[in-house]
Amino acid sequence: DDLTCQICQLPARDPQQTMCCGKVYCRSCINRMFPPSLPYFPLHHHSYPLSLSLHSSSNCPNCRGNIQYFPDKASDRRIKELKVKCDNHKNGCKWEQELAQLEEHL
Repeated sequence: DDLTCQICQLPARDPQQTMCCGKVYCRSCINRMFPPSLPYFPLHHHSYPLSLSLHSSSNCPNCRGNIQYFPDKASDRRIKELKVKCDNHKNGCKWEQELAQLEEHL
C-alpha cells in the first residue's frame, strides 16, 4: 500500500517521499540505495536533510525519474497510528495499540 517502503516492503520508517512519483521509502533504505550528495542545508535556522543534489543522475527505482525525496510527515503520522501487537504476543502478551506507543510498552 502507500505506506510500504518500495525497497524493504515494510511500513516505512522515517518515511521519505519521492518528488517524481510520490512513492514512499524508509529513510535508511533510500539513503543506502542513493546516498545523499550533501548531508544538510540551512532553512529557517534549522538543518533539514537534503536528498540528492538536483544535478544527480540517479533514477527512481519506481518511475526512473530523477530521484529527489523529502520527509513525508503525513505518512509518518499514518504509520504511527497503525494498530500493532506486542513483539511478545506469541508468548501471551495481549497488548495491541498504535505503533507510536510500542516503545513505551516494551
